[in-house]
Amino acid sequence: MYLKTLTLRGFKSFASTTTLRFEPGITAVVGPNGSGKSNVVDALTWVMGEQGAKSLRGAKMADVIFAGTALKPALGRAEVSLTIDNSDGVLPIDYTEVTITRTMFRGGGSEYAINGTPARLLDIQELLSDTGMGKQMHVIVGQGQLDAILSATPVERRGFIEESAGILKHRRRKERALRKLESMSDKAARVQDLASELKRQLGPLARQAKAARRAAGIQAQLTDARSRLVAADLAVWQAKLNTHSSDVEELKTARAALLEELGLAKQNLREAEQAANRTRAKFDAAVRAAADLGGVLERTKSLLALAQERERNLSQAEETPRTDPKVLDEKAQAAKALEDELSETTDRARLKLTEIVTKRAELDAAEAAAANEFARLSTLRSQLREQRARLEGDIAQAKSRLESAENLKTRAQRELAEAQERFAIAQKAVQNYQPVQIMAQGEAVKSHDEAIARRDRARQELDDLLAQEREVRNQASHWQARAEALSQATVPDDVTAELLKHEQVTGQLSKLFTVTKGWEGAIAAALQPFTDAGVTTNAQAAQTVMASFNGAARLLFGAAESDAERMIDEAAPAPSAPFTWALHLVSTQDPESAQILQQSLQGIAVAEDDSQARELLDKYPQVHKVVTSKGSVHTRWSIQQAGEDSSNVLALRAEYESAQKEAALAQQQASNLGAQLEQARQSLDQSIREANLAIKALRAADAKAAEAAAQRSQLETAERMAQAECERAEAATKRAEAEATLRQEQLAEAQARQGEKQNQQSEPDVEEARAAMEAASQAARQIREEETEIKLQLATTQERLAAAQGRTRSLLSAAERERSELARRALLEKKRTRALSHAKAVAAQTQILLQGVEASYQQAVTIRAEVSRLQQEQAGQVGRLRDQIENFNQKLGELLEGIHRDEVACSEINAQVTAAERSARLELGVEPLALVAQYGPEQPVPEWLFRAPVIPDEDAEEETPPASAEQDEKTETRPFNVAEVEAAYEAAQRRMERLGKVNPLALEEHRALSERYEYITTQLADLHQSRKDLLKIVDEVDDHVLKVFESAFNDTAQAFQEVFSTLFPGGRGRLVLTEPEDLLSSGIEVEARPAGKKVSRLSLLSGGERSLVAVAMLIAIFMARPSPFYVMDEVEAALDDTNLGRLLGIFKRLKENSQLIVITHQKRTMEVADALYGITMRDGVTKVVSQRLEERSH
Repeated sequence: MYLKTLTLRGFKSFASTTTLRFEPGITAVVGPNGSGKSNVVDALTWVMGEQGAKSLRGAKMADVIFAGTALKPALGRAEVSLTIDNSDGVLPIDYTEVTITRTMFRGGGSEYAINGTPARLLDIQELLSDTGMGKQMHVIVGQGQLDAILSATPVERRGFIEESAGILKHRRRKERALRKLESMSDKAARVQDLASELKRQLGPLARQAKAARRAAGIQAQLTDARSRLVAADLAVWQAKLNTHSSDVEELKTARAALLEELGLAKQNLREAEQAANRTRAKFDAAVRAAADLGGVLERTKSLLALAQERERNLSQAEETPRTDPKVLDEKAQAAKALEDELSETTDRARLKLTEIVTKRAELDAAEAAAANEFARLSTLRSQLREQRARLEGDIAQAKSRLESAENLKTRAQRELAEAQERFAIAQKAVQNYQPVQIMAQGEAVKSHDEAIARRDRARQELDDLLAQEREVRNQASHWQARAEALSQATVPDDVTAELLKHEQVTGQLSKLFTVTKGWEGAIAAALQPFTDAGVTTNAQAAQTVMASFNGAARLLFGAAESDAERMIDEAAPAPSAPFTWALHLVSTQDPESAQILQQSLQGIAVAEDDSQARELLDKYPQVHKVVTSKGSVHTRWSIQQAGEDSSNVLALRAEYESAQKEAALAQQQASNLGAQLEQARQSLDQSIREANLAIKALRAADAKAAEAAAQRSQLETAERMAQAECERAEAATKRAEAEATLRQEQLAEAQARQGEKQNQQSEPDVEEARAAMEAASQAARQIREEETEIKLQLATTQERLAAAQGRTRSLLSAAERERSELARRALLEKKRTRALSHAKAVAAQTQILLQGVEASYQQAVTIRAEVSRLQQEQAGQVGRLRDQIENFNQKLGELLEGIHRDEVACSEINAQVTAAERSARLELGVEPLALVAQYGPEQPVPEWLFRAPVIPDEDAEEETPPASAEQDEKTETRPFNVAEVEAAYEAAQRRMERLGKVNPLALEEHRALSERYEYITTQLADLHQSRKDLLKIVDEVDDHVLKVFESAFNDTAQAFQEVFSTLFPGGRGRLVLTEPEDLLSSGIEVEARPAGKKVSRLSLLSGGERSLVAVAMLIAIFMARPSPFYVMDEVEAALDDTNLGRLLGIFKRLKENSQLIVITHQKRTMEVADALYGITMRDGVTKVVSQRLEERSH
């Protein structure tokens, strides 16, 4: 596997599409500084998924897009395609060639593709990670990265080895698994909470389901009883409906007979009414005739009066003055004459305008032709002048360039001589330079290390003493606080304190003696209840104290001297007794206290435990009482066991004294440590001063060594620069000579072109064409002015003509109107005369008519009176017939009321039947006929209807309804009884009410919730199992990473020693784990010591040595876990010839298994390369030239 091609489009300085074709072996990329060599490295890094803009030497990721130059605009996107030869199948993909493409748009969008198929960044990273090329990109060594490797942290160095070994992919998988574990823990907690909640809900829901099963049984009883009651009601109402229907039919028959008689009476009434109606019609006609004749009489009188008034009005005629039509005709003729004159003037103006327009068009064409000719000649003259000026400019430019080329050649020759001279001087200076400061630096390092060690030892001693002092002071504070607390605990109670204030009380017993350690409890038990009692001198003093004290108090005092001696003689414990007396465990310096203790403790022995106490009492009669170390008191007739709160004043007093002793001891130790601390501080100050002096000496030696190394490096750099300057000067001289020859040829060619152009064509005469164009323009302008004037005159004449035509039409119309008005007036006069004659005739005839109308009116009044009398007789007959019909209607009403009453009853019964049928259908869901057939009164009633339903088990999911008579013929039954069924129905209702609210969906909800709870618990178990599986995977990944890393580190460490010995003959270098016991998190340190040096710190190495150490580490990684290719950007820049030769030898070893792409300025590196790419830049755009060295050698 190796890199095959790299195609760049718009990436950084690669503005146009550029393809670099690589071959196995070493490919060197060379070119001047700033030409874009490192952009090739950036392109490789970028296309393989680099996400940091700073790693690509930019401020933001959009900086990788070509930004444009003065001659080339900026581009909108950058695209890099990397083709990898996968013939050996190293990449886990079924292609022999794999092309990875990355595109960046200026808007910020980014795309990835593998063989043209869109992909994710993760896909590309995982594809490359199997080959050792991961996120750290250790296979690409950019500028400045060598020092970054040495200054990296141990964990970062570990990352390089992990990436080369392909471990990073497993670490990412482990991280994903841990994230899944964390998410799974949250989900498991939520599922556990959900399961707990479901389990909590199941209990109440189970009780609801049980109530629902009981309610189902009761509901079956309610349904059966309700069905039987509804069926019974339906049967009863149907019987009542049949009875009332029969009564209605009988009443309807009687009504039919009465209706027949009523019909006959109504027939007679109709005939009488018809006769009366005819008489009424005659009466109405007579009335109308009389009224009409009265109206005619009135209208005739009105007509006569109107005729007489019209006659008076038409006797007068109307007179109004008017204008003579002839005068109007004369004015119209005058206006017509003016109109004709203006029309002729308008025609003449139109004719003249036509002539002028024709002439103006001819002059416009002439003007355009003259202007075109002038423009053509002017353009031709300008072109000729421009060509002449361009040729003259070319000649001047060629002369200038020739002069510059000659000057450049002279300057290059001079610079070449100067560079050769400087190179000789620099080469001689390098050969003569022999630095002597390195040995002084080694001695300064040794002195510094010793001073630092002494300072560290002194600081450690001071730290130890400070820790001891803190511990001692803490102990002193502890014991002091303990003593203060115990002091408070041993303060006497209020009663005892008040007692101790009395002058006869000499003290408190517990403070007057001491007890052997460990036996405080025993002595306190032996002295009870007088352990903290007050002490007086004698019995008389005690009585005095008690007489003056009212509280509950305890006092001890010594016996009389004779009694005391007798008691001591009789009961003094023998020193040689085989047990210990309590008195032997106490000591006091006060004689009175000693006497009191002897009195109080006589005959009391001590024992370790209860069994020993009983044994002492049995064996030794002189022992009256035995106390144990735990505070138990034994006598021959009693045992008193110490309780949990058996702490006593003596024990507290002993602890208080012990705490005071410990506090004093700690204070003494603290004082002793203070002196030691002062001495340790002085020693530390002395060692710090010595270390500071050593640091100053080391810095001075480092400065001198660095100065010597810098001088050496400066001399070597000056030599290389002088050599490079010689080569550049020589190349510049050759280019200047070639440039001068080229410029001489360009000048001759430009002079030849100028001669040819001068002989070909002369300039045209433009002034004559300008004069012709101006004359044509003047003539056209004059004719246009004439045309404008004629148009204005024509418009004025047309306006006057239109006004004259309007006036003529107005006068003719007025004359015509006057003639029409005169004709109309003559006609009206004739009509008035005729109307006057007609009014006189109407008045005469109306007078005659009035006399005839008055006679007819008197006859009509007489006829009206006769018809009125006949009408009254017929009205009496009609009234009698109506009374008869009224009687018939009354009887009919009674029959109808009975029918209506029975029909209402039927309707009410029918409503009851309908309600029962509706109940059957809606409440019971049964058709009425089927309900009566199944649950009617004739049907037997099952016995289970009258018993309480059996409560189902809690585990049963459904209630089986009681069997009906139809379902089970063997069920016990009884005859139907309404009262019993109603009682059973009411009992079932009461049971349902006692049951309370029932969730009808509880059964289904309980079943669903149980299934969900079972599912949740199953899922929870799966989550726990998945967690175990993920933890197992994490452990497996850790084991795998541990094995792979251990193997990779061992191989890399071994390879580092080999490479280091090659690059530093006689030197010693190795890789060391910071935490060898924890390989999963251990970092890696680099130890390097060149031959002849005692320097162990990497920061003290020279620049070249640091570069070699970094290269050694990288090459060790490369050799231990080879990758398909490596890219190195000027890694050998700081190396001299000797070290460069050693590095090139290693490069030759590396190319046997991997492909190397090296960015270099070193000639020797170019010589070992198999292919060479030259990078140049012109006008801000990078160009590439390639050459296979094998082909060139052939």
